[in-house]
Amino acid sequence: MPPLATASSFSPAVHAALADNRAAVEAFARRAASLSDGQWATPRAPGKWTPAQEVRHVALVYQAFVAELRGGPPGRIRGNAFQRVLTRWVARPIILRMGKLPFAVRSPRSVNPPDELPQRQLVLEDLAQSLETFEAALHDARREGRPVGGTHPYFGFLEAREAIAFSAIHTRHHHAYLPEPAIRATT
Repeated sequence: MPPLATASSFSPAVHAALADNRAAVEAFARRAASLSDGQWATPRAPGKWTPAQEVRHVALVYQAFVAELRGGPPGRIRGNAFQRVLTRWVARPIILRMGKLPFAVRSPRSVNPPDELPQRQLVLEDLAQSLETFEAALHDARREGRPVGGTHPYFGFLEAREAIAFSAIHTRHHHAYLPEPAIRATT
C-alpha cells in the first residue's frame, strides 16, 4: 500500500487515527494473503464467513463510509429509540476506549459479502483500494467543507477521528477471525 496521505488541516489525533487504521488494514491484509488456498475458502465455523468474505466485508464497510463522505445518503441507523441511545452513549464510548468490539453484531445486508468471490488477489486489491479511497474521501470532504465522518448503523454519525478509530477496531475484530497461516512442509 502507498504511504499514508497527509493533510495539515487534520489534527494530530486524526493523523494518529489514520496511521493506526492503515496499520490495522495492512496487518489484516498480510494475514489474509498468507493463508493457504484451503484456509482462504473455509468458513471458521458452520454458517460463518470465509476469510475471503471477512476481507470483502471490511472493504465494503470502507466503501460505505466513502459513499457518504462523497455526499451520498447516510446509512440507516438500526434499532429502536432506546437501543440507539444505549449504543450511542454507552456502547460507543466503551468500544472506542477499549479499542475492541466485545462481541459480534450482525452487520447490515449492504455490507455483507457475496457467497462467491473473485480470486484472492482481486479481493486484497479491492481492500487496499478501499482504504486509499477512504483516506482520500476524508481529505476531500475536509477540504470541500462537507461533514467529515460517517454514519454507523448502531452509533449514528461518527466524526472523523471516531469513524477512523472505529474502522481500525472493526478491521482488527475481523483480523481476529482469520486463522493462523498453515505451516507448509519444506523438503
